[in-house]
Amino acid sequence: MDIERRVADGSEVGDLHPLYVYWRRLAGEAGPAAAAPDRRAIDPSDLPPRLLPRVKIVLCEAGDWRYGLVGTAFRDLAGVELSGKRVAEIEGEIYAPALIELFEAVRVERRPLFCTMRYLGPNRGAEREVSRLVLPFATHDEVDAVMVGARWRTADPEATSFILARSVKIGPILAFDDDGAPDTEPGAAV
Repeated sequence: MDIERRVADGSEVGDLHPLYVYWRRLAGEAGPAAAAPDRRAIDPSDLPPRLLPRVKIVLCEAGDWRYGLVGTAFRDLAGVELSGKRVAEIEGEIYAPALIELFEAVRVERRPLFCTMRYLGPNRGAEREVSRLVLPFATHDEVDAVMVGARWRTADPEATSFILARSVKIGPILAFDDDGAPDTEPGAAV
């Protein structure tokens, strides 16, 4: 599976821009020579609450990528709990190699990448177009983790809302229309 990817500079990541700004702040605190902020500096409480459900941290241990902290929107999209699972065991033979290649590119290049690809998920539910912002983090100057922020749409033209949630643990789902405006139907979260 080919993934079109580009270096993320923050200008084209849309609603994921606050995540990029968070990463740049941590990178700046690490000093001008650091290409990737220290993984231990990650504090989920510093992230914008509306992004938390769409953020996951993927760890590389001895060349094997596994999911660490995973936001609820990712769990809901995949239809299974991802935390603690290996990418290869969850994503299957089509997506796992593509995702691992993307994570490895970020690890080796030590810079953020942005990409968009089709995704079915492990339960092979509705096809989604997923845009990912992948940010490198290091321990002792060795990139050993990436933080992934994502947004997605279903491939079904009848259901093209971006999905966001108010909280990692609780809160109703808040839908945004194609123009980025909040869905304000009665009962919608605000």
